[in-house]
Order: sequence, then structure tokens, then C-alpha cells
Amino acid sequence: FAANYLVETAGKRSIAVIDDGKTYGANLAEQFAIQAEKKGATIVAREKVGERDTDFSGVITRIRALNPDAVYYGGEYPVAGPMSAQLAAAGLSIPLMGGDGIVDAQFVALGGRVGDLATNVGAPPESLPSATQFLQDYEAANFAEPYSAYGALTYDSANVIIEAVAKALANGDYAPDRRADIVSAVQDTNIEGASGPVSFDQYGDTTNKVLTVYQVKGTEFAPIETGAYQAS
Repeated sequence: FAANYLVETAGKRSIAVIDDGKTYGANLAEQFAIQAEKKGATIVAREKVGERDTDFSGVITRIRALNPDAVYYGGEYPVAGPMSAQLAAAGLSIPLMGGDGIVDAQFVALGGRVGDLATNVGAPPESLPSATQFLQDYEAANFAEPYSAYGALTYDSANVIIEAVAKALANGDYAPDRRADIVSAVQDTNIEGASGPVSFDQYGDTTNKVLTVYQVKGTEFAPIETGAYQAS
């Protein structure tokens, strides 16, 4: 979804890909690179940094010579924010894009710039009629922190577990041999959640393939495009 947007919509054709070497970041970067090339982009560099690195001058020097028009980073905001700032300081006024691991206000606080991009699962709850009650209840509860990017999804996850346990144990108390019944009940989930329809395919993956592209505007990420991903 990120590759499709960055190449086809944003028009970026020369992309440097960097990751932090961890399972999440490295695989995100790998899948991005595969899809970006499929869409016609050139991956001009593949670089790695450490998750605790603070100085990215070596990597930036190498990719600057290749004149990319965007950077994709597989990792999280503690590295992505400073990296974005150092790209600009080195004269690379190009957007940095990442996944859900950078969709956080701290990304901007640490150096993320206006125009940087990220993808996150689901649609913004504010845009979903199915999330209206969740939003109202959350506000009424006066929690110390906002519900954030995963609020509605976490709420739905909790309800999936609650409903599965209630179904599996409807006729008796829990015992270790009932665990399989609970797993089976989760697999059979078919509810309308705050985030939309909730069900799972034969692999246990969500059937809801909606994702959203966010862009830094001012001091925070704002949604700019939501759609359902289809392999292509």
C-alpha cells in the first residue's frame, strides 16, 4: 500500500530504502522494495542502521550521491525522526516514509518534517460511523491519554476475546482443555466493530484490508488517503 502510494500517487521513482535490521523493520522494507520495483520505481540503495543509532551521516552521504527523490524507512519513530532531520540538514529535501511504527507525535518532536509520510492499518476512527459510540464513550471516560492510532482496533480486539470466551465457556468453567475452543471461537468471529467488519481468513489474518496514508502537517500526522489494499 505504501509503495503503491509513493510511486503511483506521489510520483517518486528513485527511492532509497533503509531499515533497522529488526524483524519488523527489515521485512517492511523488503516488501516495500519489491512492490515499488514492481510499480516501476528504482531502489537506488538498500542500507541498514542500528535501532539505537543517532548519527546517520554515513548512510546519508552514501545515498545523497545517488540523488533519490524519497527515502523509505523500515523501523520506528525514535530513529526515523532524527533521520528525517539529518536528511534535510544534509541538503536532501525529500520525504521520508515509513509504516505504522512512525505514526506518532514523537516522530515530529524528534525531527520529522512536514511532508513526511507513513501508513497505518485501518481508517481514522473519526471517519467511521461504526466508531461513533466508541469515540463518545472514550471521551466520556476522561482518560488521561488520547485513544491514539490503535484505540479503536484495541477496543475491537478486546471485544473479540470477550465474545470468544463467552461463547466457548457458555456451558462450563475454563480448563486447559478448553483453550482450543476459545481459539476456534476467535477464528469464527464475525462482528461489526468500531473499526469496521471484524473477521479472519483461514490463516487467522484479518479480512479487513483497509489502510491509510498519513502525512505530517504542522506538528502531527493527518490522514490523506484511505483505501482497501489489493495485491497487484
